[in-house]
Amino acid sequence: MKNILSCFTGASKNNDSLDDSKITVRESAFVLGAFLVLACFFWGRYLIGQQTLFYDTLFRLFFPNAAFVRDSLSHLSFPFWNPHLYSGVPFLANIKSALFYPATYLVVFMDFPTALVLNMWGHSVLAGCVMYAFSRELGLSKPGAMATSVVYAFNGFFVMHYSFPSQFYSYAWLPLILLFGVKYQKTSNFRFVLYASIVMAFQVFAGHPQFVIYTVLILVVFLLSVMPWKKTVLLTGGVGGVALLLTSVQWIPALNLIFKSTRFHGQGIDWATAYSLHPVEFAVMLLGPLWNQYFVPQSGDPHIVGFYVGLPVLALCGFGLSKVCWRQVRVFWVLVCLGVFLSFGKYIFLYEWVLGFCPWLGVLRFPAQSLFMVCFGLSVAAGFGFDRLNVGKKVKWAFLGIIVMDLFLFSLKGISSVDRTVYEACTPLTDYFQTNGKGARLMMSPRTRLQHTRRGKNETQAWLNYKDSLVPNMGMAYGLYDADGYEELRFQTYEQILGEMGKDPLSPWLNVFSVRFILSFWDIPQAGFRLLKQGLIKVFENPHVLPRAYFVSDSLIMDSKDILSFVAQNPEHDFSRQVIFSKKQVKRTQNLHQPHQEQPGKAVVHVARYLTNFVELHAVTDVPGWVVLADTYDVGWTGRVNGEKVSILQANYIQRAVPVEPGHHVIELTYRPPFFFLGAWLSFIGFVLCLVVLRRKNTN
Repeated sequence: MKNILSCFTGASKNNDSLDDSKITVRESAFVLGAFLVLACFFWGRYLIGQQTLFYDTLFRLFFPNAAFVRDSLSHLSFPFWNPHLYSGVPFLANIKSALFYPATYLVVFMDFPTALVLNMWGHSVLAGCVMYAFSRELGLSKPGAMATSVVYAFNGFFVMHYSFPSQFYSYAWLPLILLFGVKYQKTSNFRFVLYASIVMAFQVFAGHPQFVIYTVLILVVFLLSVMPWKKTVLLTGGVGGVALLLTSVQWIPALNLIFKSTRFHGQGIDWATAYSLHPVEFAVMLLGPLWNQYFVPQSGDPHIVGFYVGLPVLALCGFGLSKVCWRQVRVFWVLVCLGVFLSFGKYIFLYEWVLGFCPWLGVLRFPAQSLFMVCFGLSVAAGFGFDRLNVGKKVKWAFLGIIVMDLFLFSLKGISSVDRTVYEACTPLTDYFQTNGKGARLMMSPRTRLQHTRRGKNETQAWLNYKDSLVPNMGMAYGLYDADGYEELRFQTYEQILGEMGKDPLSPWLNVFSVRFILSFWDIPQAGFRLLKQGLIKVFENPHVLPRAYFVSDSLIMDSKDILSFVAQNPEHDFSRQVIFSKKQVKRTQNLHQPHQEQPGKAVVHVARYLTNFVELHAVTDVPGWVVLADTYDVGWTGRVNGEKVSILQANYIQRAVPVEPGHHVIELTYRPPFFFLGAWLSFIGFVLCLVVLRRKNTN
């Protein structure tokens, strides 16, 4: 394909409105100042007032995560493991936690609402500035590049993704990766490949792999328009390969978790195509002036499937479709068409074939997220159309002001806010559990969770009541322990346990996983639970609950696939007398064949310390057996008994057990993500290699 960059260069020579692509210090300062002001215009009101950014996903997922990170680091413990959800689940391996992304740690120094707004402000400035630099490298004039950058940094799709910070952060880095790709094409200087790789590493660490994959797709399509396909493959492979090496510390543990998660196993085509954007609704959001109203699409959450660029931007895109501009903008229209096609998902009959060809798209889900490509393509196309306007500079800047106001008016409705009290206030139920039964595990009844709605005399009170009900993951923000959770990256085996708990309030799994408190809007008479507290939500105590840690002297061996059915058919099975191991566990371990004890023996077990990645148990027993911890098992857990290394066994389908002999024992369980140290070493090696190569290049 003919080199598109030569088209840009030629246009620059023949069009007086286009300036040289080299950006001066003065120009850089102006652009930075402009976007600092514009970002304050869009986000500043949520920083200085009582109202702050809010959305359901922010409240239930990112706010508890931030509280957990802050609490863990305050105790000098890096949060590899999350003991507060799903009876324990990996935290670092959940890529959405973004523990290697610098912006995550603002919550350590300030409250969550303030950190959130500052991150939105900072990443909007980042998106605008790097998009400006990329646009100028393409040959756009200063006003044209500014138009492109404004649309990219403040379009409705990007702005509404404040409710998904990991996606917001990932979006901002795309133009810088493309900028370094262009510079490599012009200079063949390998250091630009490394720069692009480092930026892509930041995008990976930001915590949303779907946007990283779309970035790679955009990079490939764009590079094919400026260089031969073999060179494109090598460049993209080089950028992606180095980025993978640099981010090994994140994606290797993440991949290990994904393979064991509900997300990897999937739930069919309907699950994979959830949040597909209906073509009619796409047309409404594309062509309708949506300011001063808030269109709620039937395709799903508007913060996922929604977008807005406005009619002024569309007019610019159309104006740029002239013969003079077409060769320059066609690659961006290809990206627009590709993004639209993917966003329609289940509404396009070919999409199922695409899933068969690219099954990883099914794992990512949410086809409407490919609007990322649409907004990027339209932003650049609008910049070229802006340069084609045959009007004076004052008129151009006035038109740019209209675009800013159009996008701002949309943001007034697209961005939700709430009184800061909703984040900051403790509630009666959280105070109750922190005083009574701190450290015990709780769970909302499945029926209550399914039919839960917000109730209150006003919005603030409704959300406070919602918070007080301890719907997952709210308890995590206050150090409480939940047998349930609100996160898709959980173990598939534990999901099966949750399914068993949801079938019957008398499920023995409630006892096995030490669920002491049940939260429900309704009475549960058949279970024999004891009512402890009336209020917005009722608190029941499970009288049959097993301790968090206990001793067992006998075992039962069976196929792992039979354990769930065995427990369902034998609900009276006494787990405190007989632990269940799988036959696979027997093959891997030599010490499971304990003789049946005529008498269970005497034993005392208590939890001495229970930290994020560490549990210390003290046990005294007069017969051999196992100390069972009613927490989720993962291969990253290692154990010591009286200082000696021991194997931690997978017991009762997905719990932890440690073999012990008669006597007094100090049992220490420590967690590190599987393959974490391998990933850390690979990332370190990649970082050192990048520094060495860059230093040598600069020296030469």
